[in-house]
Amino acid sequence: MSQERIEQERVRKIIYANLDRLFEELAKLNQNLNSTGRISKKKEKREKTEIRSKQGANFVSHG
Repeated sequence: MSQERIEQERVRKIIYANLDRLFEELAKLNQNLNSTGRISKKKEKREKTEIRSKQGANFVSHG
């Protein structure tokens, strides 16, 4: 392989290793948020709102 190709492969490996670390960290943070219930409650509320809007309801849930 040419020197340029070797360098490209080295850089690619570094980038993928960093991406792997970032995704692992994001997964941990997402798990922490899910365990606090913040995301799931927001998601539930959004799903309820979407259902109501599809049904043509004209009210907002306060629950």
